[in-house]
Amino acid sequence: AGFMLYLHRPFLEGDGISLPGFNSNGRMIVEEVGWLHTRMRMWNSYPILVPNSQLFGHKIVNDSLKLNGYVSKTVRVLYSDLERVQGLMDEMHAY
Repeated sequence: AGFMLYLHRPFLEGDGISLPGFNSNGRMIVEEVGWLHTRMRMWNSYPILVPNSQLFGHKIVNDSLKLNGYVSKTVRVLYSDLERVQGLMDEMHAY
């Protein structure tokens, strides 16, 4: 399985991946891909070693391959800064 992961490279070191059905509570960051196991770090900083036999042949969502992302954040501003905020919004929309 390690050879097949090396050959197909569904993810690389540093990629953020999700494994549906794997109780990881979200995305994991790949730290090292070895011949026998892959070392990852979970969202709460816990390290985890997953045998490559469990990875190969299962669905892997590589979040690092997304072209666009979506961020939702509430930002509080002062009324005196509304003109500056509108300028920033226009710049982000043009981007």
